[in-house]
Amino acid sequence: MTIDDVARFLGHAVWLERRLFEVVGGWVRSTADPALKLDLAREARRHGAHVEVLEPLRPDTRDHDTETASPLNASWRSAFARLLAATDTRTRLERLAETLRAAVAGYEEVLRELAPVRDAGSRRALLVVIEEDRSALDELDRLRGRFAKS
Repeated sequence: MTIDDVARFLGHAVWLERRLFEVVGGWVRSTADPALKLDLAREARRHGAHVEVLEPLRPDTRDHDTETASPLNASWRSAFARLLAATDTRTRLERLAETLRAAVAGYEEVLRELAPVRDAGSRRALLVVIEEDRSALDELDRLRGRFAKS
């Protein structure tokens, strides 16, 4: 990957994690179940922390705009439209899991393409994000089981 490719990817990753923070955090207010509220708040905070880890890694040159973060393609905007349209707990959890699976797959693909030396910081941060998102998927599976009949 070129530095431009890495910059574009990191802009996407920051956008993605920021949107997950906003959407999942917004669900906390409209969720009645106290235990689920805590789970969602924890999940939102995790994505907020990912933004804090990834954002400083974006190349800060005159050719790269670090003020703007955007998705790599329109399919990500559609995925978030689906997340926002979900109103019941079961659907929210299912769509969040779908989005996280897609994010992890994309992160893993980029991880394979990053330069070992030049992108070492991005590689380390991405490994942490991937591991935490996989853990979140395990937690979502547990929660989805709990709300399967709701």
